[in-house]
Amino acid sequence: MDNNISFGANFIRKIPIKQFSYESKLYTKTTANFVELNPFDTNDLNTLKKTIWEFGDDTYASNIYNDAFYLNNKSENIEFLNFFALTKQKTGFENLHPDEILGISEITEKGGKTINLNYLQIDPHYLYSYPYPPFFKRIGSAILDCLKLVHNKITLCATPTAIEFYKKNGFKSLEHNKRLMVWERKV
Repeated sequence: MDNNISFGANFIRKIPIKQFSYESKLYTKTTANFVELNPFDTNDLNTLKKTIWEFGDDTYASNIYNDAFYLNNKSENIEFLNFFALTKQKTGFENLHPDEILGISEITEKGGKTINLNYLQIDPHYLYSYPYPPFFKRIGSAILDCLKLVHNKITLCATPTAIEFYKKNGFKSLEHNKRLMVWERKV
């Protein structure tokens, strides 16, 4: 018998992003909600699974879901992996809607206030909207901003095309490997 009680996604904070107006042809500030997903909650796990289809099957979303699914099916409780989403959804986080999710991420806690960002996936529909401007901007930066509020050090291995994005968000490449990057809170 499973005695674990799970309550679904946990609201963390509102975070500013930008939304495009086709009428004014300008970006305006809006907010999205940063939530932590519970891999032991059936609704959250199903939301991650459905997000794969929303984002397209060949994305980091697949890896994030696979890690959450594996974690859910382990007999022992492993607490070092955490899963997050940035969503347009305003309420009802215990039942997240996959079509409202703007981006998802997975981190590994390394001890203290240090984490490794394993995956950061933005809904590709908002990245690749040519010839139209992306409907939302700052999704990836907003996820990083939320993680920076809680952690003192973030490490990651960037894809070659994402190195500049991470540099714009305060990460520095390590000298021996440009893809290994780190962000540290200034004291």
